[in-house]
This record gives sequence, C-alpha cells and structure tokens, in this order.
Amino acid sequence: MTIKQALKQRKKLDSKIKDVANRMMEYNTIQSHNIRHYSSKESMDKYLQLIDEVVVLKTAIYRASVPVLDTKFKLDKLKYFVYTLRDMNCAEGVWKDEFNHKNKTVYASEITLTERDKLIEQYEGEIEKLKEVLEEFYTKTQIS
Repeated sequence: MTIKQALKQRKKLDSKIKDVANRMMEYNTIQSHNIRHYSSKESMDKYLQLIDEVVVLKTAIYRASVPVLDTKFKLDKLKYFVYTLRDMNCAEGVWKDEFNHKNKTVYASEITLTERDKLIEQYEGEIEKLKEVLEEFYTKTQIS
C-alpha cells in the first residue's frame, strides 16, 4: 500500500470511528419500551478496535514519511502564513467614523493591499510546489 492509499484509508477509519462513537452515544440510553438498534458496549469495543487500527496505520505513514517531514511541516506553516496574510488589515487613507462622520482617521499600512496580494500569490505558488513534491512521494512510496 502506498502512503497515498494509506492516507485515504486513514480518513475512512476516522470516519468510521466518528460513526461508531455517535452510535455508542445515541443508543446508550433509550426509553425502555423502544428497540435498541445498536449495543453501546459493542460500539465501544468496535471504537477501541478502530483506534488500534488507525494508530498502526498512522505510525506506518509517519515512518514512511520521514524523508519528507520537513516538506510537510513547511507546507503546514506556509498555509497558516497565507491564512494570516489574508486576515491582515491593509487599510490606507482617510476613513470616516460610521456613526459620526465628522470623526476621521487616517491609516497607513506598511504592507499595502497590493503587496499583500502579491505575497499571497507568491506563497500559494510555493505551497503548490510543496504539495506536488508530497503527492509524488506519497504516490510512489510504499508503507510497511
């Protein structure tokens, strides 16, 4: 199994874990005259079994991914950096108070809106390159 296939399998396991947890919670307490469609005890056992499976899978993925961990970590941090840039206030010029139009504030930004947008575009390009590196590695690399 490649890392890419293992990552897809991990997502499926995570989804199953969520479903089993919901069943465990939903059917634990019911009105005594209702039918209990699922056993919370069986669901709990299944939940713990799935946790063991996902831990084994995640450990194998991690071990196989060691050569590109720096790429993965950089990708994560650059994504957050772009997210942060998108939230950066780049207001410039005169702004009137929305309640009292006589009050005016003059703003100046060190990084202008157009500079910010160019930075976002630059780092989104770098993010895409890192994704391609990881995609290629994940597609070719087998886990044990």
